[in-house]
Order: sequence, then C-alpha cells, then structure tokens
Amino acid sequence: MVVKDRDGCWWCGGQLIWQGDHDKEDVMGVEGIITHLVCSSCDAFVEYTSTDEEEEEEEGSNKK
Repeated sequence: MVVKDRDGCWWCGGQLIWQGDHDKEDVMGVEGIITHLVCSSCDAFVEYTSTDEEEEEEEGSNKK
C-alpha cells in the first residue's frame, strides 16, 4: 500500500508506524517532543522534532 500524505515513507511510500515520543529536553536539553516512526515496508527510521517556532506559536495561542 502506497500512502500519499505526510504519514508516507519518503523512500518507498509505505505507511509510517509510530514507535514512541520522547521529551526533547532529555535528549537535546531544550523543550519539545521528538517522535519516532518506522516504515512498515522498508524499515526506514523517521524522527520528527518540534521547532522553536512551533513552540512559540503554541505558547502564544495559549495566552489568548
């Protein structure tokens, strides 16, 4: 099955399966989240991290 959205593997188009989240502070010493995914077809490893801009936007929306 080939997935054509952000949940698709960039290498083969397979589905990315969530493996877990970690606090960015534990790994990088800054606030945020690191998300780990693995492709169901080719076993590619994907890591998403939140950016400082995303965190600032979330803080700004919480103040309203």
